[in-house]
Amino acid sequence: MKTEITPKINSGFFVNETELARIKDSVNDQFRKINGGADADFKFEVKYINGGITDFLSIGDIISEENDGSKRVIRLVIRASSVAAPRASVELRLSDHSHEENSDSAPISYSVVSDDQDWTFVTASTLEERVNKIRTSKIARFFANPKLYHTAPMIIAMGVMAYVIFGVARIGDDKIDKIKQIRDTSRDMWEYMYRVDTMKSLDNNFAFVPLLMTPIFIMSLLSEYIFNPILRWFPTYTFYWGGPS
Repeated sequence: MKTEITPKINSGFFVNETELARIKDSVNDQFRKINGGADADFKFEVKYINGGITDFLSIGDIISEENDGSKRVIRLVIRASSVAAPRASVELRLSDHSHEENSDSAPISYSVVSDDQDWTFVTASTLEERVNKIRTSKIARFFANPKLYHTAPMIIAMGVMAYVIFGVARIGDDKIDKIKQIRDTSRDMWEYMYRVDTMKSLDNNFAFVPLLMTPIFIMSLLSEYIFNPILRWFPTYTFYWGGPS
């Protein structure tokens, strides 16, 4: 009876040639257990940012590629299979979701299929351990999220505006309370008038607002141009070999 496990993981990743080799070796070790020591049949598929797709027969061929410019890798698929009994197959798909060219439902997904139920679960567990090694931390994913930098200026601006709106309403009440205090503590009308005339304006508390709002407004308009170059060098999904990715 065929058993199939197909998890999908919504996470960033950082994968280099060392981790790729370890993933392949761990999968191959599992196939050797059911193939009488024989290796699995591996195939690799790479998709580039220019839309091109190339098949490879080895990891060495992949990492010898430039991985930069129009040949920058945005998807990597590793497939392993065996035609010997029990039939089995494994597929790992790593996809850079920052590009609309990728229609994958998750950045990381893999499938393990076999007629041997125990082998399927053990292989899936082994592959999950290797995948966890390349997943980026939740903190790194949070700060590398483009939505954070595109929405942060607007959130800050809305916070400042809320502070101003509620602050202006509070100023009126504070002025009345201050004048009442001066009236109750003044010895005569002349002192009262003098203290009211020289009372420090509470409006000065908001003198900084225009200076703060101006750069925030500019950042919200230019966020794409300001932060995209930063995210280019600190991507959420990284294939690290060849040229800069």
